[in-house]
Order: sequence, then structure tokens, then C-alpha cells
Amino acid sequence: MDDKEKLKEEVAQIVENTLRWTSWVIEWTRAGNNTILTTAAVKEVKMMTTATLNFDFEMGPNVKTFDDIATKYFSEVWKKADTYNKIDLAKDFFELELIKTRSALADKCIKEQRNTQKILFSPGNKRWNTVKYIDRMYDENVDDIFKELAENKTKAKISHKNVIESALRILILRLHPKIGGDAERFKILEEMGAYLLYVDLEHVDISEIHEWIEMIYRFRVYVELNFQITRKLLQGKPIPKNWLAFLQISDTDLYDKEFWQW
Repeated sequence: MDDKEKLKEEVAQIVENTLRWTSWVIEWTRAGNNTILTTAAVKEVKMMTTATLNFDFEMGPNVKTFDDIATKYFSEVWKKADTYNKIDLAKDFFELELIKTRSALADKCIKEQRNTQKILFSPGNKRWNTVKYIDRMYDENVDDIFKELAENKTKAKISHKNVIESALRILILRLHPKIGGDAERFKILEEMGAYLLYVDLEHVDISEIHEWIEMIYRFRVYVELNFQITRKLLQGKPIPKNWLAFLQISDTDLYDKEFWQW
């Protein structure tokens, strides 16, 4: 085999490894997202049942999607609720919007991995074009990623004020009308956020909101680190022998910088 054929074979192996890795990431991301969406659906059914039985909640003629139902639910039931029920309503609203934020991140990850695959299947310099795409999407180095993870962990420290403010920061970026969010839902967010900041919350309520915040922070870092792996594969590194551990990564491993080196 001459040098040209050898180089061609090496490039083909690099492309195959990268396609295999991105397929695994898509599969695991989709599976995790389905679990999260199931959690959201269970919570939504419980909320609708409670609203119908306790507050005479009716869908109305203009309700076509669940977002329409949720907006109507939170705006109308909120006005009738007492202090106890308002806490539950506000907490449910925050948790559902955080779940949707986490799900949207998963959808974005899948889309970006598919774009990577499309580039690898396209003609031209596949490796170079894919690296350029990844650099455009994720240009942070590993040290920056671990610094961000540490900072986010500090921001999400469990305390009443820190947790609610952290959730508000995340949800404002999702719901603000100036960046494509829904004005009515943003108004609900502001009102409920202000309410949650100044009422007594049980530790379990704070912990549940905090858990979703942490899941969002962890997933953001997980996505960036997986693109770092894709970049290394395009540079010619083989798929790590413990590849499954990178997809089923635990919280401990996510914080372990050495784990991501191979």
C-alpha cells in the first residue's frame, strides 16, 4: 500500500470513528430527553387534575397546545389560589420551565451532532470542515469548561435566594419577549419569581428546583466536553476503550478533569 492509499484509509477510519461517536451521543441524548419529557408529562397531568377538581378549571375554545393550557392554567388558577396553593403553583411553573429548558438543550445537542454528521458525509475536506463547525459552536478549551462548571456549582448553592435567582436567570433567557419568548409566560415568571423570593419554602421544594438547575448546568458542560471528544477523534485519536463511561457519565466523573483525558 502506497502512502496515498494509506492516508486515504486513515482518513476513512477517522470519519468512521467520528460518525460512530456522534451516533452514540445522539442515541443517549435522545433517551435521556425522553425520560425528562415523561417526568414533565406526569407533572402536567397532576396539575390539570388538581386544577379541574379544586378550581373549576376549563380549557376554553382558544386552547390548542399544552403551552396554551399551561399559560391559561397558571394565569387563571393563580388568581384564585391561597398562599399554600400559590407556592405549589409557582414551584410547578418553575420546575416545568426548567424541564423544558433542559429538553431544549438536548434537542439543540442532537441537531448539532446531526449537522456534524452531515458535514462528514459531504464532499470536500470533511475533517477540516467539521473542525471549523465545532470551533464555531464550541470554542472553549477544557480548562475553561471546568472553570465554568465550578462557577455554576457555586451559583447554584442550595439556599432559598440563590436557588430562585439562579432559576430566574436561566428562565429569563428562555422566556424574555425580546429574545423570542412568550410575553404572557414571561409576565407569569416575573410575578411567581417575586412571590417565591419572599415566601417561606420547604427545603424539599428548594432542593427540587435546585436539582433541575444542576441538571441544566451539568448537561451544558457534558455537551461541550463531548464536542471536545469529537475534535480529538477528528485529530486521529481512537475511540476511548471506556467509551460507554463517557456517555453514561456520573456526576463524580463529570467533575474529574482526568477522566476526560485519554
